[in-house]
Amino acid sequence: MKTTNSSKLDYLLNRLQKLETAHLRQQDLAAMTRKTLLTISDIALLFSITSRTAYNWRKKNLIESVVISRIVYFHWPSVIKLMQLKMDNPELF
Repeated sequence: MKTTNSSKLDYLLNRLQKLETAHLRQQDLAAMTRKTLLTISDIALLFSITSRTAYNWRKKNLIESVVISRIVYFHWPSVIKLMQLKMDNPELF
């Protein structure tokens, strides 16, 4: 009986952690929409990719960027273009 209760509790705790993570991700995405310039981390979160992939997209000129004080930024219109490109040409990604 203890094992069953313990496994149920583990399941519930795991589910709660997933819900909390999803909620935090939604908050991060909502905050991101208020920004004019996005960072590599923002792009990674938005597209559910690694930072390395975001750098590779930049390197392949799939998304326009600007460097300010050695930090790479992306302008929202460029991000929207990339979203459209990704929907129209998924084979590029």
